[in-house]
Amino acid sequence: MVGFKTQAMERIVHLIFTLESGGSENMLVDIANVQASLAEVSIILINKKYSIDLVGRISPSVHFYSLQRKEGDKRSILFLFRLWGLLLRIRPTVIHCHNHNIIRLLPMYRKRTVLTIHCLKAATVHLKKYRKVYSISGAVSDDISVRAGIKSPVVLNGINFLDIFPRMNYLCAENMPIRIVQVGRMVHEIKGQHLLLRALYKLIILEKHNNIYVDLIGSGPSLPYLQSLTDTLKLNGHVSFLGERSRYWIYERLSSYHMLIQPSLSEGFGLTVLEGIAAGLPVIASDQAGPSEILSNIPNGYLFRSGDEDDLADTIRKVIAAMQEGKMKRLCEASREIADKRYSIRRTAFEYLQHYSLL
Repeated sequence: MVGFKTQAMERIVHLIFTLESGGSENMLVDIANVQASLAEVSIILINKKYSIDLVGRISPSVHFYSLQRKEGDKRSILFLFRLWGLLLRIRPTVIHCHNHNIIRLLPMYRKRTVLTIHCLKAATVHLKKYRKVYSISGAVSDDISVRAGIKSPVVLNGINFLDIFPRMNYLCAENMPIRIVQVGRMVHEIKGQHLLLRALYKLIILEKHNNIYVDLIGSGPSLPYLQSLTDTLKLNGHVSFLGERSRYWIYERLSSYHMLIQPSLSEGFGLTVLEGIAAGLPVIASDQAGPSEILSNIPNGYLFRSGDEDDLADTIRKVIAAMQEGKMKRLCEASREIADKRYSIRRTAFEYLQHYSLL
């Protein structure tokens, strides 16, 4: 893949409504930055809604344009003329969309427009209008096939493993503090943070494992509920809500934890699962299709039954026992090597370039 060449310089436009801190937005920036070494790449942001940190990570080699539309404003069409004017000037060979309904804005460009589906149960209403639809995992591709009747090639998500420093010290004596991290948007109906809190109640309050501490990183509408649940379960001294943090901040500190837990109730892929593996941590995730697809051949990956807080508590006990027995260092080092070969961001970006060339 490193030797991938195009017959002529591709002109790629990545088009998205918002650039906040979600997985799809981070992936778009990472992919564009890598593709810019082999093609002329632009990112066009439609709405005036973005993370300064994420925009700041866009490479100088990538052309960035912000149309500054007010989110939800359907009356103003000035942004449309700006968008069409930009596209006329750029003359893209491919317009890569990252929201399913962007196709409505591109009536004259449909033959050059592709879409990536970033989640399970995505809306299907516009999918057949795209030249090609890609999926981030086999689980998402299967879902689209069943619900929309569309064959969607899989281009696996990836990360830059070199950006995350791996854990070096795996010493874990009995009764020493066990530090756990969970990273994700605070939407408990999807990300399942309430299950983690209830599992912690069993371990810390009922079973008196008072050496367990958890940091929850992220923001979102469920934050007040989760804080209230933490208070109700009397976990305040053991659970900390750190709020939204930059990816640089997270990557710099991940290896200081003992394990990462992703208790999602719905997950099409699971970038945080990969980030935990890259940091050399044992990773616990629900057996949702996306995380289970990643962890099926990863030695330091542990799956629990989705929605089952008792099974999650049992899995945490199992991982702690393996750490205390000195088994984790070998498993984590092997896992990082396996995952790097399959889920590197360079592989993801170059696979998209190969797909573009076949359009």
